[in-house]
Amino acid sequence: MSVEGVFEVTDRDTNSLAEFLSQRGCQVLTIDNHVPDGHYTVKSMAEDTAQLLDHLHWTTDNHIVGISMGGMIAMQLASDHPAYVASLCLISTTSTWQPTPVPDALPRTLDLSSPNYEVEAMLVEYPETWLAAPSKHDPRQTNQEYTLEVWIAPHVWQHALTDHCPVKLGRTRLSSSKPPTPEGYKRQLWAVEHYDLGEEGLARIARAGYPVLVCTGDQDAIVAASNSEFLADRLKAPLKLFAHCGHNVNVQECERLNQLLLDFLSMPKGGEH
Repeated sequence: MSVEGVFEVTDRDTNSLAEFLSQRGCQVLTIDNHVPDGHYTVKSMAEDTAQLLDHLHWTTDNHIVGISMGGMIAMQLASDHPAYVASLCLISTTSTWQPTPVPDALPRTLDLSSPNYEVEAMLVEYPETWLAAPSKHDPRQTNQEYTLEVWIAPHVWQHALTDHCPVKLGRTRLSSSKPPTPEGYKRQLWAVEHYDLGEEGLARIARAGYPVLVCTGDQDAIVAASNSEFLADRLKAPLKLFAHCGHNVNVQECERLNQLLLDFLSMPKGGEH
């Protein structure tokens, strides 16, 4: 089961992993948030996830993968409902919110008023050196050009498709999911900034005994890599640090991360990677 985060701006992030695993015999569930009134909280989103698993009768043996805010939801679910979990993979996440390594990183990813919104967001989510390098998928383009065209989906912000946001980008990826709204993103941001699983929550995960894997990029400007180091230490879990990667390690190193997850899921008791 994959739980996505507030900073994953297109469903292709999930679909790439879901397709990779489903083609290899896994049954994959990806989830969206519902739309409650008032503030979101990570705990309430974890309870929504538990209720969905109950509805599907998936109450045991679930391999949980959480990215960014999705990692927070995954940890809360694993702490509150350990019987549901067979393994836990945490990517670019934290158990308690800390100031971002780059000042104003979060506002820059959500400021739709900026005429260079997509570029501003990418400069936070990816290292500049990687953005300037040729894409391995299409060497005629830089990673920035390729990512704007293929991964970033401006249809998420359909109302923002103005003269400064080329319409062709909005046509690149049409999602079957209902696009999130700016208000929804603000509520998710509030949930992230007020999240704290605490030492006891982490201890419950550690005591549960299921395998845990922690992954992060060493140049994450939104959730510092030190947060993943802390999680790996507290959860007695292996840490995979992706060199020269930012927050969206699942985009920069999609193939490597997918294979790492498959190897992890194939190991009955987890292990070092």
